Amino acid sequence: MNPLRKTHVDVQCFLVSAAFACGFAVILATAGVAADPLPLPFLLDWKERAADGLVTNGEAVDLTEQRPFGQLHALKVVSPTKPGEAAANPVIELTAIENPPITKQNFALNGWIRHSGVEGTGYLEMWTVFADGSHYFSRTLGQIGPMKSLSGDSDWREISLPFQLSDDPNAPKPSKLIINLVLPGAGEVTLSDLAMTEADSITAAITPGAWWSDRAAGWVGGIGGALLGVIGTVIGVLAGLGNGRRLIIPLLIAGIALGTILLATGTTALTLGQPYGVYYPLLLGGLLCTILGTVGIVVTRQRFAQVELRRMQALDA
Repeated sequence: MNPLRKTHVDVQCFLVSAAFACGFAVILATAGVAADPLPLPFLLDWKERAADGLVTNGEAVDLTEQRPFGQLHALKVVSPTKPGEAAANPVIELTAIENPPITKQNFALNGWIRHSGVEGTGYLEMWTVFADGSHYFSRTLGQIGPMKSLSGDSDWREISLPFQLSDDPNAPKPSKLIINLVLPGAGEVTLSDLAMTEADSITAAITPGAWWSDRAAGWVGGIGGALLGVIGTVIGVLAGLGNGRRLIIPLLIAGIALGTILLATGTTALTLGQPYGVYYPLLLGGLLCTILGTVGIVVTRQRFAQVELRRMQALDA
């Protein structure tokens, strides 16, 4: 093949890779459109609600032990069902929130929960009630994350009950929220630090404990992708000219290492139930860095081998 033609092909290869990386930046930048969660005006203080007669079942207790949140009070609920027996009525009503000050289309009740000796599969549920009598539920029946169901023993972990209203911003808002605990058998459950959160997206509302918001994901992804595109372009041009071996190869190796770290972190985020805006940029960025770095090393080494061969041939001539 003509050496000039080979150089042209190499440059095209790297420029396409760089363009792909820039496209990754644009996708992530435009994806970060959701606003950060906006806290509603109240945090459920179980001691105050119990004093006001707003707690239907359970006992308000003071917290003194180490915990991953700051609230001092909790609601402790013990199932009346004896171990090994099935509950005659598994639904335990905890409290009702009249006229919640919801202004957005996406909201959630977020907080912390711990439980011990829960038999079967229990869950927390929220009934969203409207003035016309219609009502809809949200339940923690997931396998992982803040919507995971209740079973066996668990130390303090985050929990979330989200709800998405109609797309019409003028649609009626809920008139009441009813919070229930459902235990099919024996068990003890403690709830604390429950607060209402609303946001422009359901993912932002459901995970106020996310590593970062969707908007931050867009900025980080956009900047990171743009930087990846610039580096890819520089590598493509230098490799096409047969220069910069000492710079290019370490950069590509570092890119593969970074990609491996991002993939591992993204997998961890997915396992921990982090939202889409957290694990998706990590997994996509890691995949791109790993693939482009691996392909880049193969192509550039071939290119530099050809340059070295031509140099040796020129010396022998």
